[in-house]
Amino acid sequence: MPEVQRRNDTNAGRGAADYVTKPFQTAELLTRVKTHLALGRANTSLAGQAVTLRQANEQLQAEIGNRQHVENELRQSLDRAERSRRALLSVVEDQQETEAALRASEERFRRAVVNSPFPIMLHAEGGAIIQASQSWYDITGYTREELATVGDWMACAYGDRVEGMKDRLDHLYELDQKVADRDRRIRTKGGATRIWEFSAAPLGRLPDGRRLIISMAMDVTERRQAEQEIRQLNVDLEQRVRQRTAQLEVSNQELEAFSYSVSHDLRAPLRGIDGWSLALVEDCGGQLDATGHEYLARVRSEAQRMGQLIDDMLQLARVTRAGIRPVPVDITALAQTIVARLHRTWQERQIEFIIQPGLAALGDPALLEVALTNLLDNACKFTSRCALARIEVASVNELHSPTIFLVRDNGVGFDMLSTQKLFGAFQRMHKASEFSGSGIGLATVRRIIARHGGRIWADAKVGQGATFFFTLCCAAEPVDLNP
Repeated sequence: MPEVQRRNDTNAGRGAADYVTKPFQTAELLTRVKTHLALGRANTSLAGQAVTLRQANEQLQAEIGNRQHVENELRQSLDRAERSRRALLSVVEDQQETEAALRASEERFRRAVVNSPFPIMLHAEGGAIIQASQSWYDITGYTREELATVGDWMACAYGDRVEGMKDRLDHLYELDQKVADRDRRIRTKGGATRIWEFSAAPLGRLPDGRRLIISMAMDVTERRQAEQEIRQLNVDLEQRVRQRTAQLEVSNQELEAFSYSVSHDLRAPLRGIDGWSLALVEDCGGQLDATGHEYLARVRSEAQRMGQLIDDMLQLARVTRAGIRPVPVDITALAQTIVARLHRTWQERQIEFIIQPGLAALGDPALLEVALTNLLDNACKFTSRCALARIEVASVNELHSPTIFLVRDNGVGFDMLSTQKLFGAFQRMHKASEFSGSGIGLATVRRIIARHGGRIWADAKVGQGATFFFTLCCAAEPVDLNP
């Protein structure tokens, strides 16, 4: 449009120049005027067309913009539709996966029920059996066809007792929690009687609205028979215990009679032997030579040793029969009392006793005194070759439970390879010619410790002393010695 206007202006300018410079001719002037007017009308027409074209172009641009807007909205709608489609597809896939998982779960549950080693039955309100474990049929001998409903099962299992079980069945469908039933005797297809322990629990409702119940059972026939046998064995055992107790009482009475006989009937001859031997030495000593005096001394010594052996045997018997009366015992004070007696017995010797303060236990005071006396007397005896004997009564540590007590000496000790006979009656670790004794003292100690629920053991080296450890199962808190 601008190019057309430029050419028109050029032509108009050339015509004006010619009009001025050239000679005037009317025809040509008219022609030029007409041409000029035609060109003006053409310019006007072209200007109108240009306006129209601009308006059309603007309208077209507006339509293009509207179309792009529509296209954008359409594209957004398509995007939203695509997202919705994908979301819907994801939901469908999730639902399919959920349905597949549900089917798999239902299949696992079905297999768990069918393959359960215990009888399990799923049954619905109205009596229909939905599922039952194979063990239910295996144990009872009935087939799935024979047990189509719970009513069929009750008729087969309970026989004449089925009427009394119907109310129980109706109650099951009203459960809102698990309930355990008592033992029930059922009848198998082969006529045998089994004992089942039942329990039941609600499982909600089926799609048709019926309540679903799971009934579980455990065959306890053998267990109940074993329990009955155990009860009978307990009855028999109690009867045997009563019989043995009566026999033991008789044996104790006989032992007491024997102890009395030993204490009196055997002591008298021994006192007679010792006394007559002493009288012989005093009255007829001048008529005897050195050998005769030696023989009489040996007779007296053996009679006295036999008396001591009888005393030790009686003490061991009393320890075995004596009752235990546990009370708090001040072990430190008890040891000090025993040590005072031993100082008088071994007054010609130098013995250092070290007694740990604050030792306490729970036990029978009389029996514990016997045990400590034997241990401390042995320590004095087996340190007789020491210029300065050292004997200690202590505990290993106060935090140990139960407390470990010890009696330690620096005497001759013994070989640990022979400890298996250390606490046996009439067992000796040394020759009688080396150290006197009956070999019953440590057996008595072991019996006393055992009756207190404890144990005793030893550690020793030849020539380096010995240590005896013992525990009392009923160890007590330290005794308050202050008034």
